[in-house]
Amino acid sequence: QGLRGALAGAVGGLVPGVGGRIASSLLRGDGADDDASLDALADMADARQVPPAVALPLGAGLAARVVSRQAVPVSHALGAAAQGVLRSRTRGLEQHLMRLAQQVPGSPGRRLRLMRAIARLAAGNLRLRGPGGAVGALPRVVQGAGRRVLTRAVRMPSLGVVPPRVAAQRVQARRQVLRRIPVATVAAAAVRRA
Repeated sequence: QGLRGALAGAVGGLVPGVGGRIASSLLRGDGADDDASLDALADMADARQVPPAVALPLGAGLAARVVSRQAVPVSHALGAAAQGVLRSRTRGLEQHLMRLAQQVPGSPGRRLRLMRAIARLAAGNLRLRGPGGAVGALPRVVQGAGRRVLTRAVRMPSLGVVPPRVAAQRVQARRQVLRRIPVATVAAAAVRRA
């Protein structure tokens, strides 16, 4: 998972503007790859390689997938009704995360990192409930995670802050990693996981 997540982040760093979408479409999985893609997108936003109007909605979508895919793994079979509920709540989660991000001062990258922190905290909580309980608890758990993370962000103004120069260096590092790995290898990994 760590390697695939790093590859997803590397792909995200390679293609400015659509990095997160490319990464998540190439490496479909249980949410770990979306988490890495969101991390890459935050750096790209702070490096001014992706406009905020693109980065924030895309990041909210990735964060929502982190929650839903780690709370209810793709391998777990849900009934049709439960699948419909999960899809609806995932869409609502994207909108909720966008509203939370708008409450946070700072750069687009900081907002994306805080979205990521909310998603990871919520996903960890939901995994403990099992797939059946996670679907029902998803909105409440994400709201609670959002309150906790935003409270910390108010108390710690440096939380989630990365200087643009450092963000650009991280983007460049991902590009260098990807150059060493043929794109066909990444695509083959995606096919094997599909």
